Amino acid sequence: MLDFQNVLGQKSTDPGLWKFFNVEPIKLDKTDRGTNDNYGSMIYKDKGLELIFGLMGDEIVLNFIWLYNSEVFDQVAAYRDVFPKNLAFELSPNDVENKLGKPLRSVEKYKHPLFGDIPQSFFYNFEREYSVNIAFDGRGIMRFCISYPEVEEF
Repeated sequence: MLDFQNVLGQKSTDPGLWKFFNVEPIKLDKTDRGTNDNYGSMIYKDKGLELIFGLMGDEIVLNFIWLYNSEVFDQVAAYRDVFPKNLAFELSPNDVENKLGKPLRSVEKYKHPLFGDIPQSFFYNFEREYSVNIAFDGRGIMRFCISYPEVEEF
């Protein structure tokens, strides 16, 4: 069975990928979001879901999974399926810290001169599973970004 841990890296042609998210593949839009390795994304506004793909050799594979609360963008429904580590949008930063422990990194809310308001966020790395960046607003979690785990170098 697929989960966040092993759905990352799945080929865009893998039917199991689409079954896990309960969506059909749509046109891959070229994107400049995330890293330079990104190839394109598929945004499912009605599901609060964005899938960002990159190239691994000649294959297009899933690199990032974004789960949005309905408050993040206009006309985007809240994601309402499986959440990482059984979290939910209603949780506060304190709730998340009580469930998952102290984050590996955190950023307090601030105003960036080019990008405007940057939300408070926590970064957790579950080494053998995946990493997750959790952004908060005044109501709870506003979005999750799930990606490959960071691997400690020897």
